[in-house]
Amino acid sequence: MAIEKVIIRDFAFEVDSVYPGAGGPSGTPVWVSVGGNTGMKSSEALKTVDVTDKDDAGHEAHLPSSRSKTFTIDLLWMEDPSAGTRDPGQILVEALGSAVGTAGLGYFRVSSPGAGLFTFLASVKMTKLPGGDESAEGSYSMELKVSGLIAVA
Repeated sequence: MAIEKVIIRDFAFEVDSVYPGAGGPSGTPVWVSVGGNTGMKSSEALKTVDVTDKDDAGHEAHLPSSRSKTFTIDLLWMEDPSAGTRDPGQILVEALGSAVGTAGLGYFRVSSPGAGLFTFLASVKMTKLPGGDESAEGSYSMELKVSGLIAVA
């Protein structure tokens, strides 16, 4: 089969429902899909250390000292209007958004349609309630700040 372009809407976004505890990188994760995903972006920051000396002939030199990665996920509020039942994945991630310390880290998986996987620990910063005018969909976003390395499979 030929290599094809992949649309971001075809990626799956999941959270481990048993981390911390039995899941996570060293356990057996129980993945729960986070519904309502309408978009995903990633960004990276880089900090460097200046190592310029006289041997650099007037040109600056540096070494990377740390990197950080962030995923921003845009969501539609998911709810059964008759029962008030919410999307289980959204509930798990929202709970992480108010937790601190090690309880504020979640284990996440982003996978492509061809099973390319990215797994990582991250903290969550989010807008808790949907916003917009009265005829807008109930949308909100979450920012996942990666803690440590992203495992790529």
